[in-house]
Amino acid sequence: QDQRREIIESMKGVTRAMFTAHEPGFQDRSVCRELREIRPDIFAQGGDRDLKDALDPNSSQNPEAKLCAELGIEIVYGVGRGGKVQSSSWLTAEDRETRDCFCGSGSKYRECHGK
Repeated sequence: QDQRREIIESMKGVTRAMFTAHEPGFQDRSVCRELREIRPDIFAQGGDRDLKDALDPNSSQNPEAKLCAELGIEIVYGVGRGGKVQSSSWLTAEDRETRDCFCGSGSKYRECHGK
């Protein structure tokens, strides 16, 4: 996460990047609490986010879109060249496939303890 924050904050026009910490089992996956706290001028959404998703009442983006409208925060969708390039879930899945197992067996984690 620190690496991601450093990359994002190095971008021209970005004054602050923050990552959320949802409690286990917490139903609200939105970032409304954080938006209320920092009240940015612009809320940048990644390449896998769009207005259609934000208008879906079942989407975590729906409350964010409503709050941004209420607070006068501009939402920019599809940030990042070429849409979603990488996700943390893709990275961790790849890591499970390629990493050596922690037990020292010499096997890959997925084949040994990662089943």
